[in-house]
Amino acid sequence: MLMFAKVVMPDGTEFSLPLVPSASGSRYSNGVSLEIWLKGNELTVSTPSESGVMEAIYECKVK
Repeated sequence: MLMFAKVVMPDGTEFSLPLVPSASGSRYSNGVSLEIWLKGNELTVSTPSESGVMEAIYECKVK
């Protein structure tokens, strides 16, 4: 299992996200600005909303 994930956003911004505890799936987050969660055949990318709660900005499923 990877201990970190490198993410490149559409604008070219790069993030190296450490693996963080998760009840299921694999979750990578810097705890501030970006989180990716892989669970089964689903991927969710989240960033904080104006209120500070993480909101999904991208979701996809593998067919």
